[in-house]
Amino acid sequence: SGTGILNEAFLERFKYTYEQPYATRAVERKILVKSGCTDTDFADCLTKWAEIIRKTYLDDVISTRRLVNVVEAFDVFGDKMKALKLCLARFDEDTQETFLNLYDKVDVDTDLNGEDETVVSADGNKCPF
Repeated sequence: SGTGILNEAFLERFKYTYEQPYATRAVERKILVKSGCTDTDFADCLTKWAEIIRKTYLDDVISTRRLVNVVEAFDVFGDKMKALKLCLARFDEDTQETFLNLYDKVDVDTDLNGEDETVVSADGNKCPF
């Protein structure tokens, strides 16, 4: 809520403007691992989840910083869903529910029935995407 589009008069003061896209999933995964994520499957699923959200929504609502926050919360609480819920708390309830449901679909290890539905792709990832 504290950010907004800068006005043209202010932007004119800068000679150059660069667009910085998000890092690739591989780079973002490395950032999460270097931030303390020892569960590489979790890091892989988080980056896939964020990528899907970024492609689906016009606003970039899941930043790399937010993913690092999830990893840090997971390190403290040892619970993936609790970490996600804590780091999504600033969103309205519908958005939180949507994002958590999407994460459930991305991370097949969090099957709500307790059954392991892990699908391993050719590259060894557990995410079905």
